[in-house]
Amino acid sequence: AEFGIPFAVAGEAAPVPPAREAHAMTYDPSRGVIVMYGGNANEGTLADVWEWDGAWRARPYAGEGPGPLSGHAMVYDSARSVVLVFGGGPGATATDALWTWNGSAWNRRFAAGAGPSPRRAAAMVDLVDRGEVLLVGGRDASGTPLADAWLWNGKAWRSVTVPPALAPRAEHALGYDPALGQVVLFGGKGAN
Repeated sequence: AEFGIPFAVAGEAAPVPPAREAHAMTYDPSRGVIVMYGGNANEGTLADVWEWDGAWRARPYAGEGPGPLSGHAMVYDSARSVVLVFGGGPGATATDALWTWNGSAWNRRFAAGAGPSPRRAAAMVDLVDRGEVLLVGGRDASGTPLADAWLWNGKAWRSVTVPPALAPRAEHALGYDPALGQVVLFGGKGAN
């Protein structure tokens, strides 16, 4: 509990999700759970939902879902009270699909007009005071890092201009400070 933050060690109670990498997680405050989706495991690319509220719970769902994904971006959309999953794919493929998770079912969202190109390893952040979600960068299906940014308003994507200093990147992290009205981007891999 250093820094006053207790850490839960996942895997201490059964059942537990299989070990994985290239998965995504986000906190859903409307339901008080951390949601995890997909990733790569020894069995291949996964299409499972797990939630943590002090213990792991597998969340089966009926109907269609995003399918096996790794390298996808995931964030809680506070304006619409759903978890968003964008991009990723099995293996080295990439998709431009956007899905919402409400705690029991997936919903594929089809945006009006153009949207982000297929990609992996992008980052998303909820702009809580604006009612929008920001998507930045990632890597296209050929592995080329991207330097674009898009806003999702629940119905459509809108391309936004990024600062000239923003180099193409993937595998980076985003955070948003609503008090300052600033997005903070850190790290990532470029073309090298």
